[in-house]
Amino acid sequence: MKNFPLWNVFFLSFVCAILLASCAEKPPIQKGKFSDLYVALQLLEAQYAAKPAIQKVRVDSLFEAFNVNDSLVNAEISWYSRNPEQWQFFFMDVQNKLKGMKNRYLIDHS
Repeated sequence: MKNFPLWNVFFLSFVCAILLASCAEKPPIQKGKFSDLYVALQLLEAQYAAKPAIQKVRVDSLFEAFNVNDSLVNAEISWYSRNPEQWQFFFMDVQNKLKGMKNRYLIDHS
């Protein structure tokens, strides 16, 4: 079986989440925690793009560290799908976190 990039997994999860949408009024994952997870997942994808088996192990470890699972992530994506205006705030948060990481890196390595 061909290994799919992490982005494909997110896309499939997104589709499943839409189909199994719940009626929660607030996101199931604590505010800010999902964007932290997303940033970490993006970094893992970049770091292990050529090593999908290692990437899968790292993602599993990351989910454990964040105390989440596929179902919870799918529920979070579903919540955002029902509240599309919140995606803007989510991605602004992600962008700010990445900018902060870049600034800390530049300060530490200058």
